[in-house]
Order: sequence, then C-alpha cells, then structure tokens
Amino acid sequence: SKQFFELMQQGCRITFEQYQEALAQRDSANQRLTETWLNYDLLLTPSAPGEAPKGLSSTGDPIFSRAWNLLGGPAITLPAGVGQKNLPLGIQLIGRVASDDCLIAQALWVDQNALPSTTG
Repeated sequence: SKQFFELMQQGCRITFEQYQEALAQRDSANQRLTETWLNYDLLLTPSAPGEAPKGLSSTGDPIFSRAWNLLGGPAITLPAGVGQKNLPLGIQLIGRVASDDCLIAQALWVDQNALPSTTG
C-alpha cells in the first residue's frame, strides 16, 4: 500500500545511531517492566483509543499496540462489543516475553467468560 511504502521510505532515512538509540530505549523499557511482570501475568489495555474506523481504508490508530510490538512480548486483541457508532471496540491482552502459552490460555478464558458475545 502507499502508506506501507511511505513507512519503508522513512525507515531507510534512519541513521545507524538513531537505530542504536531506539534499541537502547527498548531495552530500558523492558528493564522497567521487569518489576511489573513479577506481580502480574498479563496487562489489559484498550486496543485502540476508540471504535474501529468505518470501511477498509484503515485499521485504526495503532498507538496502544506499538510499544508492545517493539518490546517483543506477545499481545492479542479481542473484540469487546461495539461503541456508540455501532463499530467494533477491542481490548488487548499483553504478556511478558516468551509467555505466549499463558497469554493464549488467558485470552481464550476472557473471550469465553468475560466479553459480550459477538454472534447474533
């Protein structure tokens, strides 16, 4: 897509020093999360700041998923009903690095027991 191509072009303009700084920031964030992961198996957040956009031109604002993608831990988005415009809302479960099995099991439980049905 045009958007993806533009992002690729932006990435090509990043210097080696900027890349190294980004990796250092990622490592620092992971270190700060270490204490959180001692007390919690998962984090629960909204998957986006609001309802999904209407149509297929966008998947919505990725602001709540970017950090977790960068940090390398597993995350999953589940449908969580609809908003005022009758468009989908979602929640996101985030797990510590290498806890995919725990995340999937918990996501299945949440989907079956704690979310509104998405079927008619």
